[in-house]
Amino acid sequence: MMKSSTSKSVYKWQRQYSHAKQRRRFSIKKVINFIISSVKIALSTLAFLAIFAVPYLMHVYIQNNNPIKFQNITIYGNVDNIPQYKLQELIKIASNKNALTFDLDNYRKQWLTEPWVNYVKLERQWPNRLAIYIDVRKPFARWGFAKMIDTDGNIFTPKIIPDGDWLFLHGKEQYAKTLIKKISPTQDLLEALDLRIISLNLDERRAFSIILDNNIQLLLGSENYEQRLQTFSLHYKEYIAARADEIKSVDLRYNSGFAVKWRTKAVSGAYNLTASRH
Repeated sequence: MMKSSTSKSVYKWQRQYSHAKQRRRFSIKKVINFIISSVKIALSTLAFLAIFAVPYLMHVYIQNNNPIKFQNITIYGNVDNIPQYKLQELIKIASNKNALTFDLDNYRKQWLTEPWVNYVKLERQWPNRLAIYIDVRKPFARWGFAKMIDTDGNIFTPKIIPDGDWLFLHGKEQYAKTLIKKISPTQDLLEALDLRIISLNLDERRAFSIILDNNIQLLLGSENYEQRLQTFSLHYKEYIAARADEIKSVDLRYNSGFAVKWRTKAVSGAYNLTASRH
């Protein structure tokens, strides 16, 4: 009986030792796994931070050290109408600036504040060149006294209006393209009479009037523009040309003919002319 009891005690002790050993092994394994997981998390965190930190540090370094500057700025396009002071001001904005971090989009917007610039494209050309491609407005005429209109019918306000024998257009801005379309056929007809348009006007009632280079005003109304010009052309040399200096206006707003308004009141009643159209 004593031997059996001893055997049981030894067996029980062996089982307890075995379980303790297994628990120790299990605990060591958990510690190792924990360490490995912690290292992985730390490495992942460092990698994540590096994704943002490295570019930021590079950006700070580039800004502070400015290794590449714009040394050569080339403008492509006709800039004759852009004031020199404005041109130099715009070039100075980019000159010697950091070629890697310079904000081209904002710089393009600064160019577009110049009224003569219709379109601009900027191009970095490594290592230190900046190309500026400019499409400038092509002026067609003056719009009123302070503005101009380009060949596309866009109205703009230049700081300086270039010298030139400009045609004047007057009217609401929504009629700008309508006025432009009238100029070419009108001028062709008048050139045959050795006349030239000084101004073309379209009033609020959409009535046209023209001032010629001999200071005669043509009143054309809102209808039959081309036909009324033809009436003027047919009778100009016979009734008007010889006394053009005395005539203030020719009213062509009649179904057949026209009326003349004289500059001198003393003769205004005696020389009203009416001519039938053929």
